Amino acid sequence: MADNAATVDNKKDDRQKKDKPKGEKKKFGLWRWLKAIFVELKKVSWPPFGKVVKTTLVVLGVVLFFLVALILMDMGFGWLFDRLIENLGDTAFIRGVF
Repeated sequence: MADNAATVDNKKDDRQKKDKPKGEKKKFGLWRWLKAIFVELKKVSWPPFGKVVKTTLVVLGVVLFFLVALILMDMGFGWLFDRLIENLGDTAFIRGVF
């Protein structure tokens, strides 16, 4: 009988643990959270500083290249659009197209 009572008590404990809302998580303070971040950052294998600088320069170079390419394309399309608008006012151009 004692075993039976212990089993019933264990089942009640299990049910009480399961009755907690699923979304409920342990509460951590700000200090604990920051400490956990620094602990994880210490575990990271960081690349050497020289490699970081070289990679950063490559990224900046690629960004600069595409920046110049897009600016030139924008200027070119703008110029082309302006020429089209100017020529649409000319009836000779319209008669030539249609």
